[in-house]
Amino acid sequence: MKTNLSQADRALRILAGSILIALNLTGVSAAWSFYLGLAALLSSAVSFCFLYAILGVASCNTSRPAPPNPKGLST
Repeated sequence: MKTNLSQADRALRILAGSILIALNLTGVSAAWSFYLGLAALLSSAVSFCFLYAILGVASCNTSRPAPPNPKGLST
């Protein structure tokens, strides 16, 4: 399975997932928040989002171009 989540996307999913699960456990929100939070935490743990894969989106840079040669010399 190829990763399609960047580090920033993973951090946001961990934060949002933790908040959603905490809201459910304290009784503030319904059961859907627990399952949505769990899905966010699991996707960040494996660095793969199924919805991103369906849509053909990736938040991480999968191919990195070669850095430019500062002196213009060919190697």
